[in-house]
Amino acid sequence: MEHKLCSGCNVENAVDAKYCESCGYSFEGVKEDNSRSSWLTLLLLSFFLGYFGIDRFYVGKIGTGILKLITIGGCGIWHLIDLIFICCERFTDKYGKYVVERQMAMKMKLIIIIFLLAFYIVSSILAYHAFDEIFASVFE
Repeated sequence: MEHKLCSGCNVENAVDAKYCESCGYSFEGVKEDNSRSSWLTLLLLSFFLGYFGIDRFYVGKIGTGILKLITIGGCGIWHLIDLIFICCERFTDKYGKYVVERQMAMKMKLIIIIFLLAFYIVSSILAYHAFDEIFASVFE
């Protein structure tokens, strides 16, 4: 029975495997039509600093990065759209190449996205209650 050896962790996998069962390394290789920017770095930058256009600066889109900074992420709408595009791997760099994750298994991507979504919801609820208490005390 033939096996495919993972270059990331040296574990044998089935010949038809697309990802290493041990470390999640992709056997499909890097396509030249994809960006060299890191998908995970872009996702985290966009999640935490996307309102200020840092994600756009990271991929080399300086003009739209400045515009996103001035509009504070398009009042949040542009920020949300960019996050969706990054999660779906449809976000491009300044050369028009897609920023994709080549070595991470789909399960791990989903776990990261679900964690960030849960963090976003919880922080929004906490911020709402904090502002509600502040405004209630101001207008009494």
